[in-house]
Amino acid sequence: MISEVTSCTRHMAKGRHLLCAQDTYEVNLSKHKGRFKPNSGLGRSDKSDTAHCFKLHPGLVLDAHSLSPLGFSHIKIFHRPEEMPDRKQRNYKRQPIEDKESYKWIEVAQKSKEVLQESDTVTFIEDREGDIYEQFVLVPDERHHLLVRSRTTRKLTNGNSLYKEVDSAPVAGNYTIELPTDKRKKQYKRKANIELRFTKCSLNVHKT
Repeated sequence: MISEVTSCTRHMAKGRHLLCAQDTYEVNLSKHKGRFKPNSGLGRSDKSDTAHCFKLHPGLVLDAHSLSPLGFSHIKIFHRPEEMPDRKQRNYKRQPIEDKESYKWIEVAQKSKEVLQESDTVTFIEDREGDIYEQFVLVPDERHHLLVRSRTTRKLTNGNSLYKEVDSAPVAGNYTIELPTDKRKKQYKRKANIELRFTKCSLNVHKT
């Protein structure tokens, strides 16, 4: 099914500037858990340790100029084992990136490069979970770019940090957004002024 879906997208990619948006979705089948057989291929939910769901991590492709959806460049399907050890037991920080769940961002990007190889350029758009050091080393090149929401600052080749570098850039513009009420965070409806800053910088690709 994945091959069939991506083959359609492959034919539409030629000569286009594309956006490829990634995120993870959970298919929760808890209402049917009484019908599951052993080794059903389902795993733990984000909200429970019982095995009744699986996850999808697709690359949704859009034309960068019209924002028209063209299809999917790859779809990773996986689940979290019910008896999965915790991060400490797995020594998570020392695991190879290929053994981590976060490798899904890199895997989908690399598979998408193959499917979208006849495009002019591809920009991968990801949430803060995609802010992974290894991804900045492995994915970008002359035709492939990353647009990732930052979750942490980074060391730059000039010795400064990413956040400080951006903070020191001049304000290029501003706009106002309306924030809804969120009682869980004790946040009430209000308007917020957003400042836009940008600058060109180089990440230090050597870990220290």
